[in-house]
Amino acid sequence: MNNPGLVRAGLDTFMDNLASVPEGASRTDDEYVSWAVKFAELVLTWLPIQHRYIAVLASLEDLDSKESLDKSISSSKQELVLCILEGILTTRESLIGLNVMDVLNSLIEKVAIQLKVRPNTKTDVVQKLVNCISGLAGHIYYSDQIRDMSAALMEWSKPFYAALTPISGKDSPHSEGEEELFEIKTAAIWALRAIRGVLAQGGRSVGLEEVWTGTEGCLFGSEGDLRIEYVDALTTHLRAEESEEDSTPDAASQSRFLGRIHVALFNALKRDDNTASDYWALWVLLVGLLETFGAREVIKCLPMMWKVLDVVAAKESRERRACVGGIFLGGLSFVADKFSISGLKNSVSMVTPLLAYEAHWEGD
Repeated sequence: MNNPGLVRAGLDTFMDNLASVPEGASRTDDEYVSWAVKFAELVLTWLPIQHRYIAVLASLEDLDSKESLDKSISSSKQELVLCILEGILTTRESLIGLNVMDVLNSLIEKVAIQLKVRPNTKTDVVQKLVNCISGLAGHIYYSDQIRDMSAALMEWSKPFYAALTPISGKDSPHSEGEEELFEIKTAAIWALRAIRGVLAQGGRSVGLEEVWTGTEGCLFGSEGDLRIEYVDALTTHLRAEESEEDSTPDAASQSRFLGRIHVALFNALKRDDNTASDYWALWVLLVGLLETFGAREVIKCLPMMWKVLDVVAAKESRERRACVGGIFLGGLSFVADKFSISGLKNSVSMVTPLLAYEAHWEGD
């Protein structure tokens, strides 16, 4: 069958039949959904390769239920179709001919609607939509695709990051109510998960400055869960940068990126309400920067860390000073290992137990 019109008509009928099969007495929802997804993936392999993308278009159209006035995904049929779409996009079967950016924009719109309406559903619809975005990034059909996808996601999400960026010492710079700020933070977290999924598929083709400029407030704001998601997404991009061996990096762009991220790290480390999770996330980011940029990061990072130690020594508790000092010593230990500086390694080994004892002494 080499007629796209017939393929589309057949897929529409196939999807309708899958969604209308009644639940059997011995068959659970999860079992049926799993079977339907595998069946749809099998049917996809039977289609001519140049027409397989039509399955994505048919699924997206079925997600737009005429019964839902708010355009959210809320019916059991829509949830099943979404599971099928997730299966199609996360498979490695070719979807050549697919307009990736049109599909991405459609998925972003559906995420935004779902977060706004928040209907009651059996499945985590937003998570599945984010999985679809990540899977879509695995189908690369032109050289700048990951860059374009990243730009589209950041265009949608940067207003969330801006709304959560502290200004003049205030953690909530705008006048939104508590519920609205919660909605903004939730959208920001899901956006970071989506960008992480895209960058994991090919982040080495996108410069760090291109993606992360203007998002640094996520690192030093008051929202710990947002900070963890931010570090997870950024370190995913750093690992992609680290694996790139064939291209010449833009030194000026990297320098500007490091300058901004160091300011954000400084502001985050000097907060007086950091938890153990916050310190751990900041340590993970510091290690990621050291692994990726090596000597350049050491030169830029050490002055910032010395300044942080001076600031916390003047106003923080002994326990918090120990946490920041531990991050500093951990960074020095990493540098000693990476550049085989045995004298520095021995010095850190001698100082670390004293720092731990000091923190324990105050706790008692």
